[in-house]
Amino acid sequence: MNIATNLDQLLIHLPSSLKELKLPQDYRIQTNEKIILPPSLDMFRYHTRCSELMKFVVPPNKEYNNIRARIEESSDVEWLHNQCWVIRILVNIDSAEHSVPHMPSHIKHLNIYMSPTIGENVLPKGLEYHTKGYWFSYQLN
Repeated sequence: MNIATNLDQLLIHLPSSLKELKLPQDYRIQTNEKIILPPSLDMFRYHTRCSELMKFVVPPNKEYNNIRARIEESSDVEWLHNQCWVIRILVNIDSAEHSVPHMPSHIKHLNIYMSPTIGENVLPKGLEYHTKGYWFSYQLN
């Protein structure tokens, strides 16, 4: 068994009293089984693409500040609309010709890579923080 297989096995069998979980950035989960997060989990850190986050089953009314979902296609945004536990996203668009899709209202932190055009009414009303490109960032009130 390799390290990834061992970690996947641990994820499939998380203890019911687990309080904190930190996964390596962009770790690729190999298993096809759903990973059920226990209700006791208060801190979950994982920065990865939405396709990896789709493998998790999250208890209702949970919100994890240390999850950052990387948007790579429009279907990712559609999936995020029903995932209130994800409040931080990175929009990774490979060309400035693309526009940012309409973001879910529960998103509070937004980072935009490659400075795409932001369309009207795209930013969520509850957005607390936004960065665009490499050097520009500001706090929204």
